[in-house]
Amino acid sequence: PDAIAALLAGSGRLWRIAGAGLRFPPVRAVAWPAYRWVARNRHRMPGGTAACSLPQETRDRLYGPSAG
Repeated sequence: PDAIAALLAGSGRLWRIAGAGLRFPPVRAVAWPAYRWVARNRHRMPGGTAACSLPQETRDRLYGPSAG
């Protein structure tokens, strides 16, 4: 959450507001457990399995040939 807040702080005006909100202590207190839950369960989310992955050709086109 701290890294995301920093990333948002360097983005557009609306995203900067969201980043500032993530730095607000009550929001931050909730963001950490939410982040840990997402990290533990990311394999269950869309794109987390081979069946949901994009073909290599599409990944190369969207993200460049170095995308793994």
